[in-house]
Amino acid sequence: YVFEVPPEVVAARDGITAVATTAPNSLCYSCHKVLTPLAFQREAWTDDGRFRPERNGKPVDDTDHNLVESYPFKGKGMEAFALQAQKKERFLRTMINTHFVFFFGRELRYNTDERELYKRLWDAVHASNFTIKGLIRALVLSPEYLRSGA
Repeated sequence: YVFEVPPEVVAARDGITAVATTAPNSLCYSCHKVLTPLAFQREAWTDDGRFRPERNGKPVDDTDHNLVESYPFKGKGMEAFALQAQKKERFLRTMINTHFVFFFGRELRYNTDERELYKRLWDAVHASNFTIKGLIRALVLSPEYLRSGA
């Protein structure tokens, strides 16, 4: 999937700054209320994944800049994002489902007939302090996996 911004939106945002996209009356607000603060939190990291807390001898401000009152990952740097994101149900569901696909070859039916399995995996992730190892252990030791003959 490739997300493309329609030409009329590109034209409408001509001259708008990153900060302006976080104003509630901005055309860009629905996406940028999360994207822009997150981009600021990522400032201490290069595009190739190197941590650079200083630029030209000055510390990088990698806070969310308090731009959006409802921003769910407030704080300094990617650590603030990660510590809060890991507690969000959608993040954990994505992590569980990604690994479920590796082992079962299909998506987890978390909202229909596999709610019980999903809850056990959810509990295992929490019990292992959000480790992938704990999730994999719960997956491969689950009765569903053991019955699958994989």
